[in-house]
Amino acid sequence: MVKEILNFEGIKVVVIGDVMLDRYLRGSVERISPEAPVPVLEKATYENCLGGAANVALNIKSLGAEPFLFGVIGNEEDGEILKSCLKLQHIKSDYLIKDVSRVTTVKTRIIADKQHLLRVDKEDRHDIIGTVEDQCIAALEQLLLAEQIDIAIFQDYNKGFLKNTFIQRVRALFSGKKIPYIVDPKKENFWEYQNAEIFKPNLKEVKEALGETGQGLKEYLQWASKEIKNRLKVQKVIITLASDGIYSDSDEGCQILPTKEIKVRDVCGAGDAVISILALSEALKLSIPQMMKLSNLAGGIVCEKNGVAPVTITELNEENSSLE
Repeated sequence: MVKEILNFEGIKVVVIGDVMLDRYLRGSVERISPEAPVPVLEKATYENCLGGAANVALNIKSLGAEPFLFGVIGNEEDGEILKSCLKLQHIKSDYLIKDVSRVTTVKTRIIADKQHLLRVDKEDRHDIIGTVEDQCIAALEQLLLAEQIDIAIFQDYNKGFLKNTFIQRVRALFSGKKIPYIVDPKKENFWEYQNAEIFKPNLKEVKEALGETGQGLKEYLQWASKEIKNRLKVQKVIITLASDGIYSDSDEGCQILPTKEIKVRDVCGAGDAVISILALSEALKLSIPQMMKLSNLAGGIVCEKNGVAPVTITELNEENSSLE
């Protein structure tokens, strides 16, 4: 297992996916509305955070590596707010393309005294148009000429950015430059990511893509991962299992690594931390057991935080050292 201090500095990662703002409206509730039997939120304050693929980029940055974020935003105030949030974290927004046909995805969580009351989503989910796709491809081509990229991440939330033709064109660019890529998929384009280095769905996404068979968990995972590897020609399948841990199928065998017991405050963002760790671990050529251990630790660290927050390299090293 990993014994030395982890260091991801110098690793350059392309993150391609659906960017969004996670907005928190926090306040207190002391009375019920006379207009309807609903709580009245008072003393409310707003906080804007990076979400979706932007949060993956933030995790990459917080772990000491360098992210290059590709996505689309709307031509409105929320798009500018998202860019400002990236700037505060010292993440470039050069490769975010404005799409006048859509709004920036915003997830607003309404929280009263640490109690999550409601989430309001503002988004468009139609596929990006051809001209926007061409702009993104041109920007990616420029980046690949200018930088030596170590690994790439497809972070799909089914918001319309990662449509099949775009995925195919990006894969072709990565193939030409021999850049390995890993995938956090969703149902819509689950089968579009041939030849990925790592394919990382969660169990729900696997069942949506393949259906259920009535088998026990271990047997089902072995069957499902074999199906995925055969159909996508991927090297490694890693399936997150929420509180049951993480499963892997690779040349190093099949195994389930259970999670350690933690006090879960918020599961939002755990998957973003896991895919970030997998990408950086793959760039360092760590073994599957090492990847799984670090991914479990990262996901657990995030789940112990309130709201969507990244894992830092300091937190990961401290947690890793405590298990040695």
